[in-house]
Amino acid sequence: MKQTESKSKSDFDPKMIERLISDIRIQPQWRADSALCELYYDGRQAKQEMERVLEERGQPLLIYNLIHPTVNGVLGMEAKTRTDWIVKSDDAEGMEVSEVLNEKLNEVARISQAARACSDAFARQVKAGIGWVEVRRNDDPFGDKYVVEEVDYAEVWYDWNAKRADLKDARWIVREKWLDLDQAQSLFPHAEELLEHVFTNWDGVSGAELKEDLPDYLVGAWNVQSESKIYDSEWKQADRRRLRFFEVWYRKPVSAPIMRLGDAVVKYDPNNEMHVQLRSSGRVQVQMAVFSEMRRAIYCGPHLLHEGATPYPHNEFPLVPFFGYREGRSRVPYGLIRNMVSAQDGVNFRHSMLTWLLKARRITMLDGATKMTDHELQEQVARVDGIIKIDPSILHGRSINQVFSIDSEQGISGQQFNMMEHSQRMIQDTAGVYNALLGKSDSGATSGIAINSLVEQGSITLSELYDNYALGRQQVGFLLVAMEADDLGKGQREVLVHGNETQPTKRVKLNYPDEKTGRITNQVSMLKKHVVMADIHTTAGYKQQLIDRLMQVMQSLHENVQPILLIKILELSDLPDKGELINSMRQAMGMQGSVEDMTPEQKAQYESQQQLQAQQQKIEEIIQQQQLKQLELDTEIKEGEAALQKVNAILEKTRAEKLKAETELTLAKSRDTTAATHVKNKQVDESLYQQREQLDQQVDRMISQLIGANPAS
Repeated sequence: MKQTESKSKSDFDPKMIERLISDIRIQPQWRADSALCELYYDGRQAKQEMERVLEERGQPLLIYNLIHPTVNGVLGMEAKTRTDWIVKSDDAEGMEVSEVLNEKLNEVARISQAARACSDAFARQVKAGIGWVEVRRNDDPFGDKYVVEEVDYAEVWYDWNAKRADLKDARWIVREKWLDLDQAQSLFPHAEELLEHVFTNWDGVSGAELKEDLPDYLVGAWNVQSESKIYDSEWKQADRRRLRFFEVWYRKPVSAPIMRLGDAVVKYDPNNEMHVQLRSSGRVQVQMAVFSEMRRAIYCGPHLLHEGATPYPHNEFPLVPFFGYREGRSRVPYGLIRNMVSAQDGVNFRHSMLTWLLKARRITMLDGATKMTDHELQEQVARVDGIIKIDPSILHGRSINQVFSIDSEQGISGQQFNMMEHSQRMIQDTAGVYNALLGKSDSGATSGIAINSLVEQGSITLSELYDNYALGRQQVGFLLVAMEADDLGKGQREVLVHGNETQPTKRVKLNYPDEKTGRITNQVSMLKKHVVMADIHTTAGYKQQLIDRLMQVMQSLHENVQPILLIKILELSDLPDKGELINSMRQAMGMQGSVEDMTPEQKAQYESQQQLQAQQQKIEEIIQQQQLKQLELDTEIKEGEAALQKVNAILEKTRAEKLKAETELTLAKSRDTTAATHVKNKQVDESLYQQREQLDQQVDRMISQLIGANPAS
């Protein structure tokens, strides 16, 4: 119950507790039967009426408690098949967030002993029919961060109209608690004066005197108490200076605008600048919706001390139910023991009767057959060496058996024993718990597989019990994750995720913007979208089963693959130095282990190897660079040789064309044998000469261009 200074809202009904208590009064009275079942488990099975009857008979009162080991078998099965919570991501985007939440969830679950609280609630679920677990933040600054504890079902009342096993459809849950006056005043300092007046009975004043001497809020409190329909004996113990407080968790229907951001839904806040900008940009949809909000109210008897929104980030009850079975029409919860009570009474009665019959004797005699008193005669009959003297004067020719006889009920002892055995079998049959589940074998099964099959068949009858337990336990894990995610989602931070023998330790950044896109990465507030809850088995028995299966699989694998599977088997083992052994094996196989989990010697050796590998890698890089330069030079030489060959081919072609032109010129001169005019011949010669000069110049230019483009030539 958290300390608070909040006041109630004007639209809140301060007399809600009266309506709830009225509702509680008309609920079925099942708690007495549940308490009786728990007494039977503890061996307190004798009823006062039976004790009185047996005492009058002189029959011993014997308790042969068979309920205790039967229920312990069911509780032991839960302990041997217990699972741990694990947060799994449904896509790659939430992978690192799930790893961080796994790290934090395992830490807070271990510190708060959440597994023990769930086991205690399961014990109440099996015995009484219902158990409760409360998940809350710790008000003590010197204590643990969260408190996960089992709550007595006698302190909790819930909406009887709810039908779901997780109470998701319930409107309210009330937890009551008695607090001493000084403790209550420290938790509610704003009501210190009010609580003091409750014990002084308002100093005996009334009416006008009260209004003149007290502030208005105390006058209102006096009016509330005087008009209340709650009896003082229900919430006040003046001799003990104790008060009864009611913590009411209730769902209030609300009609308000909501904003959809993809798959996420957020309540729209018009005072939030970011919400307004998103709505103005048209990137989100805002619409009206009807939903429920969790709220809390705290009463001291009829007096309201606090009313406000839930202090937790989730919209769920902080009290988680663990139902056993529920009656179909009345919805009354009950456990395994209720059906075993009649059979247990039969066992106790038959056992007591058998013990009594072994020594009980019935005496039939004539009056005056002996001079002993009835008490003296009973003592002598009960003794093995007893002496009974018969008065001979009473015989008158009759035999002693006609005058005095002692009878025993040995004939019906066998029937009583058969009835007792039948009652013993009924205890297990009515509960659905058979010998295989209790470690006893009456079917002739000897192999481990056959016995495991019998245990599995026996657990089928308890499937509803374990399903309800798994549902409640998952809800406890969800509440822890929701509160831890709320703490992690406040601001940017780095979280160290510890590795194991196969995964190295790493740092994860949460709520940091991406340097390129500016988008927030690893945003914990998107938890609901990207993360789901699951369970993993961590018990020694389950690990041993996995080891046995992996050993069988390893025998069929190639010898090169077997060491890899052997590392996994070592991870499942409970060897104290398995980490060092696994790291040594990984190093021998050339596999890198987790540096954070290495010993100082292994870390020093690993660092020296890393330095040597870095040096070797640097030398290899230099050699690769030299080889690359040599390859580039060889390529340039080959390209130059190819260009030179191309230039030579062009020169040969040019020389051939020049020779052809000279030959044509000579032929042209020889053909001109006619006696043309001297001037015309001279012009022809000059024209041919100019053509030859131009051709020579063109060839020279081509050669210069080729040589300039290929300097290697």
